[in-house]
Amino acid sequence: MAIGVALIPGPLRNGIDTLTITVLKETRTVDGVQVRVLEERETKDGELAEVSRNFFATDKNTGDVYKRTTLPKAWIKAFERFGFDWLGHDMLEDTMHFEFLGDPEKITR
Repeated sequence: MAIGVALIPGPLRNGIDTLTITVLKETRTVDGVQVRVLEERETKDGELAEVSRNFFATDKNTGDVYKRTTLPKAWIKAFERFGFDWLGHDMLEDTMHFEFLGDPEKITR
């Protein structure tokens, strides 16, 4: 992954105005694999709304970037049944995260 910045103008999901993705020079070792740190900054109504830092690895042989996870469809359906939104459906394909959009009072065990 090349070090640099990408700006994705909105509107994006949940009223996000812009998403700034920065591939940092910083690396870490996770389970023996050197990974690059990628920082995402979201703004909403012109104000910083969220900062997240994620780890991504590049296969030295193929150049493939590993940044997503594959979840069983049954897990996704179960979360959605209880009011969670799987972010793998949106344009960013954020397959590792869910957002709770439901009413906590309606969750049953």
